Amino acid sequence: MQIQSVPQSILFLLPFVLVTTIGYASHSASLCNVRAVDHLIERRDPRMLLTFLKAAGWATAVAGLVALGLAMTNHSVMVGAPVWVAMLGGFLFGVGAAVNGGCSMSTLQRLADGYLPMLATLLCFCIGSVLLVAFVGACGIRRSTTIETVWSMQMMNFTVLAALWIWAAFEIVRIVRRRFVAQPHALPALLIGASGGLAFALYGSWSYTNMLRSVSQGWWSGQIMSRPVQILLILALFAGMLVSAMRRRSGKWQFGNRAQWRGAILGGTCMGIGGALLPGGNDTVLLVMLPAQSTTGVLSYLSLLIGIALVLFARRSRLRDRNIHQAVAERAMDD
Repeated sequence: MQIQSVPQSILFLLPFVLVTTIGYASHSASLCNVRAVDHLIERRDPRMLLTFLKAAGWATAVAGLVALGLAMTNHSVMVGAPVWVAMLGGFLFGVGAAVNGGCSMSTLQRLADGYLPMLATLLCFCIGSVLLVAFVGACGIRRSTTIETVWSMQMMNFTVLAALWIWAAFEIVRIVRRRFVAQPHALPALLIGASGGLAFALYGSWSYTNMLRSVSQGWWSGQIMSRPVQILLILALFAGMLVSAMRRRSGKWQFGNRAQWRGAILGGTCMGIGGALLPGGNDTVLLVMLPAQSTTGVLSYLSLLIGIALVLFARRSRLRDRNIHQAVAERAMDD
């Protein structure tokens, strides 16, 4: 990348500004993949899920524009190899997120609101990530690879980028005309996607789940002190959510019950194992892998959604059976 002319102070501060913006926007819109799938199943409402896809579209458009403009040649984007491993990781992460009651971003959002079981989720995410490395990493199940960016000076890439920016132009016009009333998540999708795409284009795999995985595994290997910037970026992301929580006055200490803590522990561990296989979480897939035009990212996200949906369907079926048994019992008592 040809960014030597940019002042070093700006290059140092920019990633913190970007991830803080992502944290603020995601919290203000209460975006969550688990909630998006639930809305699709229960209400037949795909709008929140489309918001995530729009964020990925913005990220890809911005990343492509910056990549071609700066003539970048590669990124250190870590993806699971082979593809089925990343898909398995996405599925396990989705299952864990549904059990936990929130995806990667939603976990931090709820913690910013004072929901303390999410501390267990984050801790168990780290434990699950370390457990995978400790027990199966040496067997070659997880691999990290550097993929070459597809944003090279070819006509196909310019065509894809032009199509994305035509869509982006229509999206901006729609946002301005409707003044966010009909599209309450349109602006957060723009902010999250554009900030995530720029962060990816300039700094590579920045996502908080991938950083948390890297920090926890670095602690396991005794190299935690070599990752201070990653820790600061996670704190900046959370700071953006705290600012949104204070603005909305949504912060309230909630200790949760035993079932909620069990869900956080089990879900967080499953998310950590899946995140080590991806590696990362849904933020990695949407804002890092998809902007790299990674087929693995597309398949991983589909697997993640399937994992969430299966758990939600299982809960729905169990609740229906419970209601049936309760109705039968009440009828027997009446007889």
